[in-house]
Amino acid sequence: AVPSSLNREQRFAFDLLKESFCSWVRRNLDCVNEPAPPPLRMLLYGAAGTGKSEVLRCFQSFVDQVMDSRRAAAAGSINDVLLSRTSADLVIVLAPTGAAAVPIGGQTVHAFCSIPVDTTKEARKQTDKTFADTPLTGRKALALEQQLKNGGWIFTDEVGMIDARLFGQLDIRVTKAAARSGG
Repeated sequence: AVPSSLNREQRFAFDLLKESFCSWVRRNLDCVNEPAPPPLRMLLYGAAGTGKSEVLRCFQSFVDQVMDSRRAAAAGSINDVLLSRTSADLVIVLAPTGAAAVPIGGQTVHAFCSIPVDTTKEARKQTDKTFADTPLTGRKALALEQQLKNGGWIFTDEVGMIDARLFGQLDIRVTKAAARSGG
């Protein structure tokens, strides 16, 4: 996946992602003292086959190219956890179902955030009552915090299949985990 293969709209989206990543690189790898920009929130939509996943693949490829060149330039002179990261660490790809997650190399929203899959109306009501007040703890909390530590871009595919309730739960988990991890 190369940016030159993108159409004008796709390139615009890619350029926003690229600038967001370059800002992260300046702050975290180059130690430039600049304020962190507000989180990038972008909705990339279109019918099936319009190239949304191609934008994601181009961004992942760009992240890997930048990180590879940084590692080569460091040539073992520093042992930095941030330099060991790849797009697999920095770009989190989610989807509402396993069937939607597999083709894009992602995971389900439920698995990423350790959100219970409530199959009955009563179970959903119980989860709704306690979800915001029940912190994620233990290994699951640590795993989520580690994924969000020191940056990260979250892509959610098939967003039309995610209801407001699940989006709210995703927001709660990500916001709390990022705040605890400093990400």
